[in-house]
Amino acid sequence: IVVGGVQKQPAYIAQGGSEAGVQLAVHPLAARALLGLPAGALTSDDELVTSGAEVLGKRATEVRERLCEQRSWADRFAVLGTYLRERAAAGEDGAPVRSEVAEAWAWLARHRGAGTLTGLAEHVALSPRRLTSVFRAETGLSPKQAARLMRFQCARNTVVRSVAVGRAPDLARVAAECGYFDHSHLVRDFRRYTGVSPTAWLAEECRNIQAGGHLYGEE
Repeated sequence: IVVGGVQKQPAYIAQGGSEAGVQLAVHPLAARALLGLPAGALTSDDELVTSGAEVLGKRATEVRERLCEQRSWADRFAVLGTYLRERAAAGEDGAPVRSEVAEAWAWLARHRGAGTLTGLAEHVALSPRRLTSVFRAETGLSPKQAARLMRFQCARNTVVRSVAVGRAPDLARVAAECGYFDHSHLVRDFRRYTGVSPTAWLAEECRNIQAGGHLYGEE
C-alpha cells in the first residue's frame, strides 16, 4: 500500500514483471476526510510515495489482505468501497478544510486555471502571501502551481476528447481555448507534466484513449 501527494512533474516507476492492484485518485481537498491528514503532508521532494500502512493504519493492511482473497474485481471493488465509505464517515468529525482554501480551489477550477493570484486573494479576503501559505499546507501546491495544473488538465482533456471521436486535435486552437499564450506554451507544459511533447504523448496513449481508458478517474 503506497500513498503519494500531488506531483508537479512526471514520475517514472520501474517494476519487474507484472502486477495487479487498484489505483485510487483522491481530490486534494478530500485527503483530510479520507486519509486523516491534508494532502500537503504527503508532498515531499525526497520521497515519491509514503507507506500506506503508516498513514492509514492496521485496518488498511487487513483490507489489502481481504482484497487479495477475493476472486473477482467486482468483489474487490465492493470491499474497497465499503472501507472508503467508513473512512470518509469517520473523517467527517476531524478538522475541516479552511473555507478560504476550499473557495480558492473552486475559484481556480471555475476559471480553469486562469486569473491572477491578486484577484484570487481578493476573492477569498486573504493577502497573496497568506493565501499561498495556507493553500500549500493543505494541498501541497501553491495557488499558481494548482492553476497551471488545472489549465494543463483542461488542455489534455480537450485533446483526449478529440482523439476519442476520431478527430485530430488542433493544438493551436486547444491552446487558445485553455488560456495559453500560444501553441509553444502548451507544448512546454506538456513536456513539464508528461515528460514528452503532445505528439509523443498521443502516440503512447492513443490506443488507451480509443479503448475508453480516458474515462477512468475524470470525476
